[in-house]
Amino acid sequence: MQKVTPFLLLALAATGACSTDDPFSPEAAAQSQPAFAAGSPAQEAEVRAIAAALEAAWVAKNAAAYAAPYDENVVFIQPTGFVMNGRAAVQGMHAGLFAGPGAQSSIEITIQRVEFLTGTLAVVDLTLDLTGFAGLAPGLRATSPGLFRSQVRWIAKKRAGDWLIVGAQMTPVPPVP
Repeated sequence: MQKVTPFLLLALAATGACSTDDPFSPEAAAQSQPAFAAGSPAQEAEVRAIAAALEAAWVAKNAAAYAAPYDENVVFIQPTGFVMNGRAAVQGMHAGLFAGPGAQSSIEITIQRVEFLTGTLAVVDLTLDLTGFAGLAPGLRATSPGLFRSQVRWIAKKRAGDWLIVGAQMTPVPPVP
């Protein structure tokens, strides 16, 4: 008599437990989604306030205020692919930007989605529009004349009562041919 391995038994049991329903149906997809914690309206407002703080700091051309919502150890992937580590690096880069090619620039942040993974951890997807710039970093191109748009993803974490950006990545939106 042939031995049946535990793996084969597990595979046979799983096959028998499967339904004949379409595994790609919306119902099946919904069942396979991880359960995220729903954020309260107050939590979402707190996370969205980060965008307002960044816009206000940009108008003031205040690099310290711009860097304040970033965690001390943030990892920020720039649209050029350069990785900045830490709030001090974010502040330094923006100080140079505000004193140079971004001196007359404006930003507009439009939050597309806030997804709470837990009560203290959220993923934030947004669009950032930069206008009024005197130039862009090497390798970057304007999305349209006078506009540099990027899609941005933040990982925000609540620490000591404040929501901070602990991870960020900017992806430039290329010009339409």
